[in-house]
Amino acid sequence: MDKYLFDKYFTEFENKNIIVDNYVRDKLGLKKINTFIRVDDLYIYCIPVELSLKKCKIILILNEKEISIFKDKKNKLRLHLKFDNEFLPSKEASFFLWIKYINAEKIMSLKNGWKVDFEINSISCIYHEVIIKYFLKQKTNMDIYHNKKSKLYKRSSFNELCLKEIASINNEKCLILKISLEKIYLLINKHSIVLNDLKDSIVTVKLFAKDTSFYINGSTKTINELNKIPGVSVAELEIEYSPYLFDLIAHS
Repeated sequence: MDKYLFDKYFTEFENKNIIVDNYVRDKLGLKKINTFIRVDDLYIYCIPVELSLKKCKIILILNEKEISIFKDKKNKLRLHLKFDNEFLPSKEASFFLWIKYINAEKIMSLKNGWKVDFEINSISCIYHEVIIKYFLKQKTNMDIYHNKKSKLYKRSSFNELCLKEIASINNEKCLILKISLEKIYLLINKHSIVLNDLKDSIVTVKLFAKDTSFYINGSTKTINELNKIPGVSVAELEIEYSPYLFDLIAHS
């Protein structure tokens, strides 16, 4: 990436964050075993949960004495990352970033868990190029999303999408009638406890693709009995943007 484009995109994306969930980890090819912070001769494995061009947020398992090391050595920390993704010319790269300790927040639900904020002090062409290209990819995806979000796919199209007909809500199975990037229609037994779950403000639905499963969140818009099939109801849910579902549908 030439300097003009780099400066342009850095200015555009410098205040944006990437929330690192399993989807993002897969897309970036972020290798867990190669993700650690080095303090002098100490290597501490860690889990990035947010990445940006200038900052990062990382989960660490440390006792009180160990977290004090970060405060004492706050300008002498290096984060090691390894990427394997489409955004790199060579597809794979590993490198260190100089980082500066900012603050730490105790994670009460995780023993000795800390969520730590760092400032990135390195000027790394590899790191910045990966982050910028990821943002550009998501920007393109949003354009596609807005153009295709209303298109409904019936069950006859599911093989093409590599999507299975069965969905699950709290381990209760139901059948997908139609799906789009913004809606899903589910066929549910009238006596199923799933109907009670659908009354919640946010419903989590598990979907099954060819080689994996993933979750989408939605809210129930309507529940109607199906006249043609007694004892069965159709639930219409408005769903939040799902990158997993987007990948299945966007290029169909």
